[in-house]
Amino acid sequence: GEKKKKKKKKKKKKKKKKKKKKKKKKKKMKKKKKKKEKKSGKEKKNRSRRKSREEQQNEKGGGERTTKMAMKNRKQKNTDKKM
Repeated sequence: GEKKKKKKKKKKKKKKKKKKKKKKKKKKMKKKKKKKEKKSGKEKKNRSRRKSREEQQNEKGGGERTTKMAMKNRKQKNTDKKM
């Protein structure tokens, strides 16, 4: 009798999943994060500027801190003197 030929099993090729789309999404997220960081930086700058302005006013007022109420009272005193 003739020998039966063994059938070769075909190996299935695994399809590689595309990862490009995911990468693009990640890039977009990074850009958004960067924008947020920039905004926070701007806010910080404004805060520091505000502080320096307040400090300048304090220096003008003989080193004492002038609050809004104190300024109002000072104005009131000045108007009383004029009257």
